[in-house]
Amino acid sequence: MDKQLLKERYPFLIQYMEKNGMSKSHIEKIKICGRLIMKVIDDPLIKTYEELFEAINNCGYSTTRSSVMKRKNSLGIIKQYVETGTYPSVSSKTGFMRYNSKDKLNKEFRQVIDYYDSIVHSSGLSDRTIYCRIHNAARFLLFMQETGKNTLFTIDEKSVLSFFYNGTEIIRSASCMKKISYVLKACSFRFPDCQRILTFLPCLKKRRKNIDYISDDEDIRLRSVLDEKDTRISLRDKAIMVLAFYTGLRGCDIASLAYENIDWENEIIKVTQNKTKEPLKLPLRPIVGNAIFEYITKERPQCDCPYIFLTLSRPYQRLHTSSLWSIAKKTMLAAGVRVNGERKGLHLLRHHLASSLLEKGVEIPVISAALGHTAIESTNIYLSTDMKHLKLCALSIMQYPIGKEVFE
Repeated sequence: MDKQLLKERYPFLIQYMEKNGMSKSHIEKIKICGRLIMKVIDDPLIKTYEELFEAINNCGYSTTRSSVMKRKNSLGIIKQYVETGTYPSVSSKTGFMRYNSKDKLNKEFRQVIDYYDSIVHSSGLSDRTIYCRIHNAARFLLFMQETGKNTLFTIDEKSVLSFFYNGTEIIRSASCMKKISYVLKACSFRFPDCQRILTFLPCLKKRRKNIDYISDDEDIRLRSVLDEKDTRISLRDKAIMVLAFYTGLRGCDIASLAYENIDWENEIIKVTQNKTKEPLKLPLRPIVGNAIFEYITKERPQCDCPYIFLTLSRPYQRLHTSSLWSIAKKTMLAAGVRVNGERKGLHLLRHHLASSLLEKGVEIPVISAALGHTAIESTNIYLSTDMKHLKLCALSIMQYPIGKEVFE
């Protein structure tokens, strides 16, 4: 840590934030952290930002988790600017003092994870899929390490089963087990003990949750809020909800929607899906196009950002995917639906589109194409929501005798 550089650059960070109209509360958090830093910065025992963080937490101020996290985030922003010249962003994290399971692994276990990481990127898997597999495998190996199994050779069946079962119930899912098996299988040639450990993994049954969907009454209420004349939500939030309601696009694809993705002349939305990396073309319905156009012309801040949906405060940047849940919640509360803690995310609207199309008799392959699924089997889960056609499959019980007490 260069203390002199920190002292010199810190004032310029504050000037940038004030000049670019960042929120006063956000600037104040950085200033508070800065004042604490200046109190302890000259201590010769402080040589790293981690030691600096410990020092400012011992200045006699609140030690509640929220207060400590605020100081940690603020110090991370300052460190990032001082060392790399990167200005604070509302949509990205600094990663300051953030550790994952891999960081705590011993040399042998880390070699397994690093080997998998080195060979898997040529497989065509998405970065998210690779991250999830590595994350679960690292957690598994860290658990082994913490229970005294410090080498692959010492891992036995009992220790493996204890990762999935705590003695009374199953605490890990079949999905977690499968991700771990992918890593172990890929590394078994380089690390033969991985093949032996694979045989210890339990055979867990995959549990599929019931598909949550919007009722007819909730559908009517939501449509009323999404009406062009309704002012209970902003034009940005309305455009986002209309997109999700009528196209079924995933939240990550809506957040990353850019001007180039909309062909206004041919009335087509063209995106490359973030989850599958596959191209998807959807018709730009008038109600969707009008909502987006109204937001762009009447409410969207004037800036050079290529993305359509932006943050409300400066510096204006692409809306982060995590912000869409609160937008969906706000809209549903305005419509008076799902006010008692039920699921409210944008993915619910994706479910609703699929179930609505099924109810209207649209073929599964057509629905699968509209949702951007790479496999038709992914769409079959929505069959359980098609109550209209499921009732036609019900068998009559007229031929079975039923006692009178059943109806009493």
